Amino acid sequence: MAPTAPNNITLPRRKRRDWSGAGVGLFLGLAGLLVARLGWLRIQLDVFSAFTIQFAILTLASGISLLLPRFKSLAASLLFVIGIVAYGLWPSLTVGADGPTPPGTKRLRVATYNLDTGQGREAAVAASLAKLDADVLVLTEYDGTVPAITKAVTELYPFMVPCEDFARCDIAIAARMPITRQEGLLPGDATNAVAVRLGAEYGNVLIAGVHTARFPRSTRQFAQMETLAQRLAQEAGPMIVAGDFNATAQSRVVQNFARSLDLNIGVRMPTYPTAWGLPQLAIDQILVRTGIVPIGPETTGDCAGSDHVPIVRSFAVPLAQ
Repeated sequence: MAPTAPNNITLPRRKRRDWSGAGVGLFLGLAGLLVARLGWLRIQLDVFSAFTIQFAILTLASGISLLLPRFKSLAASLLFVIGIVAYGLWPSLTVGADGPTPPGTKRLRVATYNLDTGQGREAAVAASLAKLDADVLVLTEYDGTVPAITKAVTELYPFMVPCEDFARCDIAIAARMPITRQEGLLPGDATNAVAVRLGAEYGNVLIAGVHTARFPRSTRQFAQMETLAQRLAQEAGPMIVAGDFNATAQSRVVQNFARSLDLNIGVRMPTYPTAWGLPQLAIDQILVRTGIVPIGPETTGDCAGSDHVPIVRSFAVPLAQ
C-alpha cells in the first residue's frame, strides 16, 4: 500500500491564478482589432472598425492588468471603464486658442453639425452654433422644413447653399462669406452631397458636405463614397470634405476615400452618441487636402439635444498663386 500523509499534516494548496478575466479581455481586444481590419478584405466587416478605439482600450487595460501581482481581473475591468469614460469626456475638455496663420495662407474655421432636425430646440441650436464660431458650417440632417432653425442658422451665416431636392438629400453648407454652388455635386442616387467654392481670398477652396448611409450599412457607404471620390477627383486645388460619414477614421470607407483624394484626417474626437454625455464613435469627419494644415485644436459645441456633438477646427488654407 502507498504511504499516505498523516491526518494532522495539511498539504499546501496550490494558489489560484487570478488571470482568467484579464486573459479573456486581452483575447477579445486583440480579436476585435483583427476583425476591425478585415473590412479591407470584405467590406461588410468594415462595420467593426467603428469600435477600434474601444477594442484598443480593452487590449491595453487587459495587458496592463496581467502585469500586476494580484486582482488582475478587477484591475482590467476598472482600467477599461476608466479608458472608456476618459475617451467620452475628451470632447468636453477646454482647449487652447488657435496658433498663428503661416504666411501665404488664410485662416478658415470649419465645423460640421448633425442637427437631428432641431425642431423645438431653436434657441439651443443657435447658442451651440455661436459657441462653434465657425466660418463655414456643414449641416447634416437639415431639410429646410423648420423655419425657426433656418432663421437661427442664417442669422449667424448669411450665405447658405442647401440641397435642391430634400427628398434625397439632407445637407446644407452655410458660411459667413459669399459662396458659390459647385455644379455637378448635387444629390443623386448614390451620393448625398453638396459642394461650394469660396473666393480667391480663401484660395478658391472647394468645400463638400456629405452624409452617408446609416451605420452599419458599410457596403452602401463604400459605394456612396466611391461615387463622390470619382466626382471630386475632377477638382484641383485646396479641398475640404466634412459631414456625418457614419464611419470612423479607422474604417476602410474613410481611409479609402481619403487616400484617393490625398486628404488628411482633420478631427478625431468622438461625436456620437450623446447619451450619458460620453460619445464613443468619431463618425463626424473633417478631411482636408494636403497643403491645408490645422492651426488650432479641434473642439466641440453643445449637442443642443441632437444625438451628435458638433465639431470644429481652424485650418490654414493656401492662397491662390
